[in-house]
Amino acid sequence: MKKAGIKSYNNLRNTVFYTWRDTLEGQMVNADIELLKNNPNASVFHTVLKSLNKRDELVSLVEILTIIKTVVPIYPSLGQESRRILLSLISKNFSFIAQLVSFTSSLPEKQAEKRIYKSLIVDLIAENRECLLNYLNQCVGSKILYNDMKALLFGSKLFNSISTEMDIIDYLRLLREHWRYLLTNISDDDMIQCGNRLGELLITMLTLHPVITRVIMAEEFFLATSESFKLLRIIVANSTLLNRQKLLKNLIYPYLDVHATRQNCQSVYSILKELAVGDFVAESYILSLNSAVLLECTVRILSPSSSARLLRLLLEMFAKVDTASDEKVCQILVMIFKNSSNSDLKNQTGTDAKFLDGVTARLMHKDHIVRERTMFLAKVVSNGGVKYDSDFVIEIPDLKLSDEHLPIDFGGLSTSISDPPSTSRSPNQLSINNSFSVDSDDDDSDYDENGREIVFLKDLVLDFASLRNNKRISPVSLLKLTVKLIRQKKDFPSEVSYYSTGLLSSIACLNNDLDEPHFEQTRINALVSILVVTPDKITELLRIFFTSELSLQQKMSILSSFGLSARELRGFDDKSIAKPQYDFPTNRLPWDKPESASIDDHKLTHDQDLSMQKVVWKSKKLTKSYRKEPMQNRFRRYAGLFFYPLAQAWLDGINLGTFDELFKSHYLMTLNIIYRCADPVHDYNNMTEFMNEVLAGATQQGIKI
Repeated sequence: MKKAGIKSYNNLRNTVFYTWRDTLEGQMVNADIELLKNNPNASVFHTVLKSLNKRDELVSLVEILTIIKTVVPIYPSLGQESRRILLSLISKNFSFIAQLVSFTSSLPEKQAEKRIYKSLIVDLIAENRECLLNYLNQCVGSKILYNDMKALLFGSKLFNSISTEMDIIDYLRLLREHWRYLLTNISDDDMIQCGNRLGELLITMLTLHPVITRVIMAEEFFLATSESFKLLRIIVANSTLLNRQKLLKNLIYPYLDVHATRQNCQSVYSILKELAVGDFVAESYILSLNSAVLLECTVRILSPSSSARLLRLLLEMFAKVDTASDEKVCQILVMIFKNSSNSDLKNQTGTDAKFLDGVTARLMHKDHIVRERTMFLAKVVSNGGVKYDSDFVIEIPDLKLSDEHLPIDFGGLSTSISDPPSTSRSPNQLSINNSFSVDSDDDDSDYDENGREIVFLKDLVLDFASLRNNKRISPVSLLKLTVKLIRQKKDFPSEVSYYSTGLLSSIACLNNDLDEPHFEQTRINALVSILVVTPDKITELLRIFFTSELSLQQKMSILSSFGLSARELRGFDDKSIAKPQYDFPTNRLPWDKPESASIDDHKLTHDQDLSMQKVVWKSKKLTKSYRKEPMQNRFRRYAGLFFYPLAQAWLDGINLGTFDELFKSHYLMTLNIIYRCADPVHDYNNMTEFMNEVLAGATQQGIKI
């Protein structure tokens, strides 16, 4: 009883003591804050800020709001040391930055003070690189606080509040420096503990601008040095399975897909191996890769269970024959059979009923290429046991890779697959080699605002991103340059695909704020160029078309690009679409020019013919110049991707209010163009049924094509 009584007394005494102490400290704090409300001079401001900064505990919400209303408006007039202390207070307290951003966003744009608040936030993230580390430490025990921090820094809240002061490129690069500070000032144990949260922050950061974030975080940071790659490895290893797959799909693989070459394949292979990609990569995502080198590296690091799942998926697709993916499916199957450690895999597959049924069905396919692929795979599976006389080959890189722990050459990854070998040109030849790209305009549309010639798609994406804050860049000039660069790189679809997501979004949502002439036609040209080089990106443009807030004119232009790109892929030549021809990346050597191989150029001399008294018979077919290319149908493979989403959207219902009839007429005309270009696709009968249903609905609504 005595002990219990003593314990109760001590508890009561401690409660009274701490209550008295907190009250006293609260009075002291309130006294400091009260000083800020009575028109203090610069010395008082400095004293109060210094006092608050010396305290161990963070400033309270009441103090934060007082500082925001009384100190921040005079931020430009504060002394350098006072400004430094104020930034330090904000950098240590997530509640402070959250309240500051919220208050700034609530101010009217015309209010002069808003510019001051924005400049303070810009100075904070530019000068105080410890913000991310401090905020992350404060959020350790609170999921709600962590989600708020993630949305503020890596969502769009903070950036939207200062978007008039800096563009997305500068903002993402500042965030990268916060990442650098965090990852170099945190212990390995702490990083392992919060690895999954760091992975989530990276994934959220990618939503700000996927393409530019990949450039800044993958190319310029995580895959630039062995030290930074080690940090990425820890983050990936300690993330959940879902987050690992997201990081692979949205950050790592897109970068490697456009940079993997035969020259750096060992480094690519080592990166995938160290990240243990073979244990968690989604089989369906492997099929979306464009680089054959990356495909083979991936196939060869797959775990036995992942490889077995991939094989099952591929054999199902092999039997169904989707013309859009069949080439890649067969290519990956060859890679698996040639690189599998399971010596009995071919025998097991060769006797599998599903595989044999698939072979039988494919041999009856009307496309001879499908039949050729089938027989080639049959020969591979049977180790040459199937006798079939054909020169057809499914080519794979067949890389020489080592499983030894070799150093990764990160410098070798930074070269794009479309960059020519170093021996093909010297640095001084860059402008000369591009002299064939004659620009019909008088303006310097090939140069950015700093006078640098834009020759890489990466720079083009960056210029589009900074267009909002840089009025010196002409949107039409950038659109024309898009046509030029995309058409130049038509033989490098992987690189175009890597940057096309960002380009499509920027171009589709672009406004003609300067009322430039020919803006819409140039926009359509740019969109068509991208879709013709990378037709599979129609899915991305359709997503933008259906989900983004677009004006009527933007929607009409996108619809026009659907129809015109379908016609060009089908082989039609529309004069309204600019299709400049470029000999990229270097001019052909004299002995490699097409003219040297022209049949008409092989003139027999009189001495040679008459002395030997030979009569030379020449077929009229041979007199036709081969330089006039026959109409090629590249659209058949992608017809379904173009047609079905538009047809289904019509059937689901479309309503644009006042301009509904105008929009629907253009929509129907576009769909009809795509439908006619699709012939002779294998499921044309199914498309016809859809089209008839669409036309029936249009007739009921009184819409005419």
